[in-house]
Amino acid sequence: MPRGLYVAWRLPLVFCGLLALLVGMLLIGWRDYAALLQSQELRLRSEQAIAVLAELDRLAVPPTEMALCVAVGAPVASAPEGRPDGNPWNEPLARLRGLVADNPSQVGRVESLTMALREWQQLYTLPLQQACTAGQRLGSAYVQSLFRVAAPTRARIAAELAGLRRTEAGLQAERAAGGQAAREATDKLIVLVAVVAALLGVVALLAVRGFAAQLAAAGRRMEREADERGHAQERMLDAQRRLRMVLEHISEAAIAYDETGRVQWINPAGEVMFGRSRQGIGGQPISLLIPSLAEDLDWPVTQPEAELDGLTPSPWTVRRDTVSGQRAGSGGVEVPMEIALVQTHVDGERIGICLCRDLSETERAVRMTHAFAAMLGDALRQPLAQVRDALALLPTLPPGALEAPLRQQLTLAWGHSERTLGLVDDLLELERLRAGPRHARVVPTDLASELRAAVRAAQVRARRQQVRLLLEPPDGPLPVQADTRDLGRLLSRLLTLATDASPAGGEVRVAASLRGDAVRVELFDDGPALPEGYAERAFDPFAPPEPAQGRPGIGLSLAICREQAMQLDGHVGLAPAPSGPGALFWISLPLRPTGP
Repeated sequence: MPRGLYVAWRLPLVFCGLLALLVGMLLIGWRDYAALLQSQELRLRSEQAIAVLAELDRLAVPPTEMALCVAVGAPVASAPEGRPDGNPWNEPLARLRGLVADNPSQVGRVESLTMALREWQQLYTLPLQQACTAGQRLGSAYVQSLFRVAAPTRARIAAELAGLRRTEAGLQAERAAGGQAAREATDKLIVLVAVVAALLGVVALLAVRGFAAQLAAAGRRMEREADERGHAQERMLDAQRRLRMVLEHISEAAIAYDETGRVQWINPAGEVMFGRSRQGIGGQPISLLIPSLAEDLDWPVTQPEAELDGLTPSPWTVRRDTVSGQRAGSGGVEVPMEIALVQTHVDGERIGICLCRDLSETERAVRMTHAFAAMLGDALRQPLAQVRDALALLPTLPPGALEAPLRQQLTLAWGHSERTLGLVDDLLELERLRAGPRHARVVPTDLASELRAAVRAAQVRARRQQVRLLLEPPDGPLPVQADTRDLGRLLSRLLTLATDASPAGGEVRVAASLRGDAVRVELFDDGPALPEGYAERAFDPFAPPEPAQGRPGIGLSLAICREQAMQLDGHVGLAPAPSGPGALFWISLPLRPTGP
């Protein structure tokens, strides 16, 4: 991955991570700030509670003026300032309860203080107030006796006030320390938030710069692609012009048609071949020129339409065939033609080009060649047979009639004449088969019986060449429909090929079996391995293997076998042996129906 693209891809992740960190820190900061506010509020409440306790301590002090009033018997017009009648500490106690409501232990002490103050009022303050109000002179001894009775209560009040004051002072110090810690944590968090926010700004800036660079790179890439597309379009148009020029000047007829099979264009050679002008045939079905294409214009090109932008045409798809067409000057008679259908896409549209070649002259030349070969074979066969028959008399001559070198040369000539005559016979047989099917006597035949007979007949040749010929008996009858003479010739020729290819001491294995709706005969020999790629061209006439492979020439034999198999509605083939060297010859014939 390019470094710039990698960084641009990572920046959003870093930004999101920092943003999540900032949100988390803000939440933590809000929590600490709330704790700081709560601590300050609690500290303020402690301060207020301490102030209320001081006020209660002052209110609980014995009133000196009231004691003098009782001691001398002089009534006072009203209670001293700040010391109203009744319970002067009720209001401070109510405020104190509200301030310590969050502390159960303090609430209990406040209730205990309230009870002590009420008891102090009953034992000391209220009697003095009543005596003073009535103007009674009871003396200092009375005042002292009341104070002695209420002294434990006064001590309890002092103890409760002192305990409440100490507790509130401790809470105040603790809350002040907690507030200080929360303030310090909040300050640190503010610094961290500022740092993270700065990092977020930097990352955002980098991301913006990265995206801007990406957009600029994408713009440059689009410009390059647009230039390349323009150059490609120019090259394609140039190629189309060159192709049109080539098609205009080739000797074969060229017809361009659309996906509906209608002619869009025809070259001058096509106008001459079909006798139709470009204007006259334009828009007409191509089947008017080549009737056999009426139902045979398939489109094997399968490239998705989304890729057909006019700049990247799909690969050419070529199909060759031999059909019949209406050539000018043929008097309406269809003539053989070789065609090549070229189909592709251009600018998102399917187009086809049909290249046509008139095979009339070619077929006439082939017929003349075959006729010449047959005539030549007939002309050569009789003198060759006479030479062979004359040389065949050599064994009947007396031992001293010919000198040894002459006898050896004549014997060699006899062998050559035999092989040459065999080649002429093969050539005549091939031409006879190519001339067309003769009147064959097709009858129901058991291929297993014919195969056993052919193997028995081939045993003589196999023993002479020291080759074992083995037949694997079929499981049962193998019914086919064939001319027994043609079938016997085909089997005999394949057995001869397999035997001749096997070395002395080798073996040829023959097997037959049912394969679906066909009967298959297989012959395995021990000859040399087939040359690579030879099995595909072995059935062409005069296509022997390379001499270095060590397999004797096959010549016309396999070509004759193919023609014989075709006349039997079957197929013949050649393949390398499944294991080891050697070859596999096989024949496949249709199974004869056994039903009514």
